[in-house]
Amino acid sequence: MGDYKQWMILVEAEVDSRPLHKMGDWVYSDIARDVGRIQHHEQNDDGNFYSVQWHNGTITQDIPEITLKHAAAPPTETETQTPFAPPAPRPKLSIEPMMLVGDVIKGRNPITIAASMSVAAAAKLIAQYNIGALPVMANDDLVGIVSERDIASKIVATGISSETSVASIMTPHPVTLSSLDSLTSALETMHNSNIRHLPITSNGKIIGILSMKDAIAGITHHQR
Repeated sequence: MGDYKQWMILVEAEVDSRPLHKMGDWVYSDIARDVGRIQHHEQNDDGNFYSVQWHNGTITQDIPEITLKHAAAPPTETETQTPFAPPAPRPKLSIEPMMLVGDVIKGRNPITIAASMSVAAAAKLIAQYNIGALPVMANDDLVGIVSERDIASKIVATGISSETSVASIMTPHPVTLSSLDSLTSALETMHNSNIRHLPITSNGKIIGILSMKDAIAGITHHQR
């Protein structure tokens, strides 16, 4: 079919004024390195998320709006046989100086929970501090993460007792990042791992948790 990317036309609007993508729109992602078509849109407290049918045939869900760029549809086989003048270089999203994860969570006290505590206790902490997830600790070591979704899907939906231990419903061995990692790498990690919260460490110690909403807000603020 030819190298369709050679003829792609990308439009990068300012973050403040970028319109919401609509179902059926063609988009490009630097993370996926592919052009695709939006199949589904979901809006929640963390922002706007999309499911995309990529040109290579895969479908990816929970893609944040900020990682997608408007794109032209890939050309048909007939179009790829027609010679075109080389397009102008595609503008790239750049963040200078690079914003780090530690810049966003600086000054926050990490809210954690022991693996032996009950799910009810975890739910109270999440509600009290208005957060989406808690790092789970055992002897000062990070052993897991428990989120609102875990509580809703594994306790509320199934009717299991809320006195069940956090260890029984947590996600063990969670993906983590360092406070010195960039916000863009944090978004890529969340996208690739299909998660929305990342425990953050410094010198091997847990210092906080970064949400997808935090990362998008930090990048957006930095670009203004």
